[in-house]
Amino acid sequence: MRYNNIGGARTINQYVKSKLSDLNGSGKNFETLFRIMFRESENVLCERYRGFKVIKTTYGGARDDIYLLAEALINAFPDIKSSKDPVCGIYMENSLLWIETFWALLMAGVRPLLMNLLLDKNSLKKAAAYAGCSYIICDASKQKDIAAAFEGFTVVTAESIDHEKELLRPSFDFNAARSAKRSFAEEIIFMTSGTTENVKLCCYTADRFAHQIAYSFEIIKKNRIVKRHYNGELKQLAFLPFYHIFGFVAVYLWFGFFSRTFVFLNDLSPETLTNTVRRRHVTHVFAVPLFWNKVYDGAMKKVSSMGPATVKKLEKGLKIAEAIYNIPLLGRPLGNAFSHAAFKQVRTKLFGESIAFMISGGGPLRRDVQRFFNLIGYRLVNGFGMTETSITSVELSNSVRQILKGSVGSPLDKVSYRTEEGELLIKGQVMAKRIIENGVEKELPEWFKTKDLAEKKGKAYFILGRADDLIIPESGENINPDMVEKYLYTEGVESLCAVKYGSGAAIVCEVTEDADEQKIREIRAAVSANAMNTTLRGNVTKIVITKQKLIPGGDFKISRKKLISKLESGMIKDVSESGETLKTASDAPENGLRDDETLAKIIDTIAAAKGIDPCEIKPDSDLFGEIGLTSLDFLEIISEAYQEYGVALPVSFEGQTVTPLKIRDAINDYLSGEGGAGA
Repeated sequence: MRYNNIGGARTINQYVKSKLSDLNGSGKNFETLFRIMFRESENVLCERYRGFKVIKTTYGGARDDIYLLAEALINAFPDIKSSKDPVCGIYMENSLLWIETFWALLMAGVRPLLMNLLLDKNSLKKAAAYAGCSYIICDASKQKDIAAAFEGFTVVTAESIDHEKELLRPSFDFNAARSAKRSFAEEIIFMTSGTTENVKLCCYTADRFAHQIAYSFEIIKKNRIVKRHYNGELKQLAFLPFYHIFGFVAVYLWFGFFSRTFVFLNDLSPETLTNTVRRRHVTHVFAVPLFWNKVYDGAMKKVSSMGPATVKKLEKGLKIAEAIYNIPLLGRPLGNAFSHAAFKQVRTKLFGESIAFMISGGGPLRRDVQRFFNLIGYRLVNGFGMTETSITSVELSNSVRQILKGSVGSPLDKVSYRTEEGELLIKGQVMAKRIIENGVEKELPEWFKTKDLAEKKGKAYFILGRADDLIIPESGENINPDMVEKYLYTEGVESLCAVKYGSGAAIVCEVTEDADEQKIREIRAAVSANAMNTTLRGNVTKIVITKQKLIPGGDFKISRKKLISKLESGMIKDVSESGETLKTASDAPENGLRDDETLAKIIDTIAAAKGIDPCEIKPDSDLFGEIGLTSLDFLEIISEAYQEYGVALPVSFEGQTVTPLKIRDAINDYLSGEGGAGA
């Protein structure tokens, strides 16, 4: 394939080497990064929707807007030139304007403070004070909230500066701006997602990012599909926030340096996300485990709604694919061919065929999720990094068998790993230049202690969990919650977390709003039984079933420390303690089921099999004609009846319309002895 967006180079490898050579031969500062990043002026920087219309902006167009914005910023903050090392906070969602504002600040000699939108205002205010921040640029929708919280700061909207930029355009000399030598700021400041008691800032200079960018050639040499384009274009979904180290480095910097395209979302709903990936032919998606879990769970709900036969067919196909990938030597080509053919329909309904490479980072990824994505023909791998260290490894194996082991790969160039008493330590030239913790400046030690438990197997490293999350019951055994949680899940659990509690552990399960009393009993029993098959056996002091969100809106993962605090303070309550009246199918007056427990259980079983609300099923509903029950669904109901009542229902009702009432009557006949022995 011939590419028109690689600067005249003949191959992508040649293009990458050319850009890296330019970077290595120039000063490793932000001015150099800006010049090289925006060099391919005709390349498309971003695609975004305005209504139903797709708006495309080139690198050249954005570059000229950045020159204008830099001038507008100086006008907006008239005392900025007289300030020594001024700092300005960016409190904005991902957008083209975020990118332009970020570079305009650097160009104006201002250090950007990338404000974490997930932190509370007190933490943000402390962080801003420790960074020496005087100015804040925010989205217009957030101005009132930010201005009230940051009294004494100069707060302006990005939209107002963008408007001032347009006023400067008619008389602006772009040629002079492009050739002018500018004094870019020399540092970017990130925030860690801590608490008000522990606010940490991580400061990065351009040379640290230059080393980070240098990974790119090593990456594409080890794994060729990372550089794969679709119809001559490589498009990264701008999902992860740019203020996060993962979002800034792996999403923006790695791809922006090579002038690739970013696709912005109108909102973060699952429908918008999957539709955008398919319609805009996105090739790369980097996200946190929560994202992949939600996409997977949504896909599984759709599959389940198609009936047990479809579920079994999918699982059979996944098992075959996994077995093929495990064949020595020929496993990879044969597995790729099988997955491509067998799961084409699944991919079409999910992300489409454009996806080349996906990375999960920021926490443990469930094996069932990683297994699903990789076996249906995508590549989803684990990466590792921290705000203090930036991105330090990613699984680059071409072997699905290796990927499914769940490793984060080997440390990248300029990075070294080692473990001490199970804890991962990192050394490298990509780590933050300095750290400011609670106002005190610190230098990172040569070997940074991550507090993550890790294990090396062969050349690859596996992250086992956080050292400070270990559960140590009275037996003295160290129990790693990350290692057991994946075995605790059961149907109906949205999120789950095991934490230290009292002399043992508590398991907190989030369920959906429509979970009724029977379902909650089933979940509690299943989780308890699952725990008995793990190292938590005998150490669970409490199982909490709640309808409260364990992951607050906007957060990416569960904070065990916050969850323990909420449990101890009573902010997280079990549904049985919340005062809520839990409903069962027998609570539906229109069904007339209040006095018939057997009938209620039958309807609940049918509803679960079809994935519908029990209230949609009436006692005299035609299960095959109205409800759409299949023969496989009916066999499941027969099995449930046998387990519940010890009786065997007839496989056929001799041509009669099958209704819940008739099933109940058949069960009652057996129980009263009128239907035979029920063997």
